Amino acid sequence: MAEVADTVVLRRAGEQAVAAGHAFLDHEALERACAADGLGHERVFAALRALDTARLVDVRFVAPSRVTLLRLTDRGVRVALDGTGHDLVDVRRRLVRALTDGEVDWRAGATVDLRAALGVPALVSEVALEDLRKEGRVVFSRAIGGGVRIHRLSDGP
Repeated sequence: MAEVADTVVLRRAGEQAVAAGHAFLDHEALERACAADGLGHERVFAALRALDTARLVDVRFVAPSRVTLLRLTDRGVRVALDGTGHDLVDVRRRLVRALTDGEVDWRAGATVDLRAALGVPALVSEVALEDLRKEGRVVFSRAIGGGVRIHRLSDGP
């Protein structure tokens, strides 16, 4: 990602994903945000192609300058979140502490709003929770309305 345009597009994509709470992006809104940074249509689309090649975004073009699908990949979410000033290591540490110290009462089977409990955007708390799931430290299910139900918490795999 040597190009400045790539960095700008990824940063703007991260901002959009954090605001929306998910990795799927509105390419027209992304292009408008990038235009505010002085990037024209051609540079944005060239950056999208480069980010797709780097596997930071998943993009489907139907014509040279039309997009039908645009989303950040898991890796892209992490890189973009780093660029938006969210410290995933700190969020993860706070999440573990909140669950183990009883700051968040998850044992009653209630839906937990980690976004509110941690004071971070939903996407940031989801990435931290997903890290714990991949390590075998937590089993959870998503609840309607954006919360989660924690079914099991352990010290490790």
